Amino acid sequence: MSRLISRLPATILAASLLAPAFGVDIYVVEDSGFFGVPGLTNGTIGRFDSADPANVTRVTNIGDLNHAGIDLRPGSGFVDFEVTTNSLRTFTLDGKSSLIDSVGYCDFAVGGLTFSNDGTRAFAIGNAGFLSRLVEVDADTGAFIDLHEFFNISISAIATVPEGTAFPADELWAVINRGSGIPELVRLDLENDTTVSVGSIVGLGYNQAFEVGLDWSSDGTLYAAIGGVTNAGVDVSSRFYTLNPNTARPTLVGVIEGEDTWDVASLVVDDRVAILPGDLNCDGVVSVGDINPFVLALTDPAAYAAQFPECDILAGDCSGDDQVTVGDINCFVDLVTGG
Repeated sequence: MSRLISRLPATILAASLLAPAFGVDIYVVEDSGFFGVPGLTNGTIGRFDSADPANVTRVTNIGDLNHAGIDLRPGSGFVDFEVTTNSLRTFTLDGKSSLIDSVGYCDFAVGGLTFSNDGTRAFAIGNAGFLSRLVEVDADTGAFIDLHEFFNISISAIATVPEGTAFPADELWAVINRGSGIPELVRLDLENDTTVSVGSIVGLGYNQAFEVGLDWSSDGTLYAAIGGVTNAGVDVSSRFYTLNPNTARPTLVGVIEGEDTWDVASLVVDDRVAILPGDLNCDGVVSVGDINPFVLALTDPAAYAAQFPECDILAGDCSGDDQVTVGDINCFVDLVTGG
């Protein structure tokens, strides 16, 4: 789930303020390691509006491996948990990636990835049959923090409850399978390594596959992408749902299709609030008044945060690499001068 600030070009931002409101951006990753759907390569990232899941745009590909989960790390960017090598990797939507570190204890099977609301901890899921292992690691380094094992279930997707909902913030929720083919929405009790059932996700009309995506939006909406097979063994492209967090009752929004069918292994809600690149003093315009705040953000990020607590330092990330560096100077000058 996103608790971040997105950076839009000024022309796009201005247009967006005039455009009618639709849904939020949803990102999904293809991983057809179990029920292969022809036409898509593993690691394909797609984006669609939450109100129109049939209109999927392919964004990039992060590698033909098995991708258990992607998520937006709060205060940073996209991270992928890739179970072929048990690794956490950052990636950008232009296809660049960087290794954080390998994560131990997780087995080669579809699982999930989520972050704590402050972005300091990552939770990765791996499955070996009906044993699920959840490993908690430092989000910066991948260093091990804790391990949780859940027996007799397969955890297909996990998501962190955001702040401001009716449910405890930072609680982990999951979609699991107990072997019946009917997915179940649960809350994970990490103190006792048990699950608390919210309810079965019934009425899908097909049997759930392993590939499932789950994420919360900041307004408390719970979204899921669930693929599967019919009783006749026919692959079903993942369907996009909202789930009632009190009962697990699904409401179908539509089929995730685009040009091809999708085996969605992970789903990310991107409801980041847009800011104006270069507007370091948050006055709504880019001007010479932003020069000193930009220099402060570049040389002393902590001092910038203290002086401009309502602003986001990534407004200075003109190059789009999720950090403010000397590489942003030239494009910042262009924004100020109109070059």
